[in-house]
Amino acid sequence: MIRKQTVFILGAGSSQPYGFPTGPDLRYQIITSFYNQQLKMIHSHHPNPGFKHELELEKTRDFLSNFEGSGSSIDVFLSRNPSFSRIGKTAIIKAIKVCEYYSTFPNDPKERDDDWYSYIFDLMSQDFQSPDKYSISENNVSFITFNYDRSLEYYLHRCLTHSFSEIIDKTQINDEFNKIKFFHVYGKLGKLDFQLPYDSPKMSYRTELQDRTYHEYLESIKIINAERTSTQNDQIRDLISSAETIYLMGFDYARENLDALGFEQIVEFRSNLNIYGTVYKKKIEEINRIKRIFSNIIPSRSGFNFQDKTSLDLLKYAPPE
Repeated sequence: MIRKQTVFILGAGSSQPYGFPTGPDLRYQIITSFYNQQLKMIHSHHPNPGFKHELELEKTRDFLSNFEGSGSSIDVFLSRNPSFSRIGKTAIIKAIKVCEYYSTFPNDPKERDDDWYSYIFDLMSQDFQSPDKYSISENNVSFITFNYDRSLEYYLHRCLTHSFSEIIDKTQINDEFNKIKFFHVYGKLGKLDFQLPYDSPKMSYRTELQDRTYHEYLESIKIINAERTSTQNDQIRDLISSAETIYLMGFDYARENLDALGFEQIVEFRSNLNIYGTVYKKKIEEINRIKRIFSNIIPSRSGFNFQDKTSLDLLKYAPPE
């Protein structure tokens, strides 16, 4: 059980062990694969594509040409070029959905060097005793992620569902799980089957995306600042300001992401706050720059715990309490 008020802030590196791309990898994936995905979609549904579909391919070429030339991540590019919002979100959805479909949660110990999902579930389920005692929501944890995939929610929910061999009412399991707070800063691929509200667009985890239905999920991606709700922004800031422990894992510390979290708008942090962050394979100059950024944001604190470790090793180095 995790009793201290703990917030996990997750970047792309945190889901990389399960088959998802980092920011640069996602950029490359879109640049090299998206046009062929669009071409395949058009020809599979329209054996004799006409002028309308050629216009669609021209838009795709225009988007890819500008995106490649920008040198930016897809998040930054779309925030600066909202005219490409629709087609850019389409590229994100198609790329990430393929990764979800083929994602893996390894059982072989040799392949679990950075399997922090199972580690955190073990901590959260230590007090499970019987089929009528599976109060995972009593853990004082929240997750704020910049990732579009739903692998963490899917994995934790799957583990909770199968923790006991006895049949437990699925609705009760779902109700218990939905008490845990997950915030996707830039949105996600729609809601999973067990997530509230039940009447919003759902996208199952282990299904392939149908080309004719992907547009239903465009509103679920919230890259442009104006698309993100003030309610969620306030909730994220409230979680950070009230946290006793913050873990930044697989996070690249880009200025736009720190701005999206609203760190500088927080008036006061808890005096007993501990911040741990991964700076895996970063050079000392980069680490010092990150420390300076946080020292400017939270000047009253003398030091921060940034470690050249994977997400799993960071949690083992400073286990959530």
